[in-house]
Amino acid sequence: MNTHKKHFKKTAPGNLVAGLRPVIEAVRAGREVEKVLIKTGLDGDLFRTLLDLLHERHIPTQFVPVEKLHSLTPNHHQGVVAFTSLIPYVDLEEVVLRVLERGETPLVVLLDGVTDVRNFGAIARSAE
Repeated sequence: MNTHKKHFKKTAPGNLVAGLRPVIEAVRAGREVEKVLIKTGLDGDLFRTLLDLLHERHIPTQFVPVEKLHSLTPNHHQGVVAFTSLIPYVDLEEVVLRVLERGETPLVVLLDGVTDVRNFGAIARSAE
């Protein structure tokens, strides 16, 4: 019987931004931030700057124990972790206006609950 345990280095998912300044810069740069977790009891000028920015942009925040942040990322998080969107979203009206400005007729396909990539591919090919 093999009693050797393999140790895997924990890596943060690609949609996490950790640290006070990185989160502030991500928000200011217009990245789609879904939610920010903040260590309970965090304080300081930079924290207050972040909190004001999050409130101004209506980004949901949640205060959590530091252990929660440690479990999410191996990086130095400075008490702040933001979940960013894996998919950049665009306002539908903006897309339609761009298409109309090019003199083209917009085609919008709305899908809900499609889980099979082959079905998605078939729908996209049919729409094209």
